[in-house]
Amino acid sequence: MSNISRYIYSFILGAVGGIVSEIVVSRGKNHCIITPNVDCILTATIANLYGWSAVILTIIFDMFEKLNFHPSFMALSIALFTILIFECVAGKMSYIYHGYQTWKYDENWYPICQNYVSFRSSLYFLLLIIIFYYTVYLQLSLKWWNLMT
Repeated sequence: MSNISRYIYSFILGAVGGIVSEIVVSRGKNHCIITPNVDCILTATIANLYGWSAVILTIIFDMFEKLNFHPSFMALSIALFTILIFECVAGKMSYIYHGYQTWKYDENWYPICQNYVSFRSSLYFLLLIIIFYYTVYLQLSLKWWNLMT
């Protein structure tokens, strides 16, 4: 499977997984899930954030795989740090576009980056990264998966 198709699959699976995750976690409080519209689709939406995060994770894990590193503390730390930076930047871009914070973690433990990231959200993202690695990334790397293309 070419890298482009791997990244497309990662994006789609990450986007769908993110929507399901947000439905479960937000319990229907997210307005883009309840009443999706063009504005939600074109800006920093759940599908975009989780989809691009999945692509970023695939690139990071590909780099570690080329170095013959298996998932380790370092790989997970770099992946988490990268996703937290992405979450912060996406939050600030969303604020510039919308004029208000579309999400914030001010009620969570130790919010940082103008409340777009917190310690609690970091733990949740780390769990999602581990789930992504063992469910999506390894499936994309299996030899039988490559035979399908």
